[in-house]
Amino acid sequence: MRRNAIPFDTLLQLAEEFCAEKELNNNKKRRGRPPLYPLPLILAIWLWKTMLKLSLRWTPLSRQKTGFFKVY
Repeated sequence: MRRNAIPFDTLLQLAEEFCAEKELNNNKKRRGRPPLYPLPLILAIWLWKTMLKLSLRWTPLSRQKTGFFKVY
């Protein structure tokens, strides 16, 4: 399978299922600032960046055309 064959929506769904299976949630009471973005979104972006071998700077630019900022 090609690296770009997996769409971002699928990666996001996999990250959400992983967080649900491992019971990782951001709703726990912790000290400090609350997280700005949900953990599944952060994991999906990291997977996207790693899969396409992008730098952190180029990750948002690669998703602007496909609706990266409309996910959450």
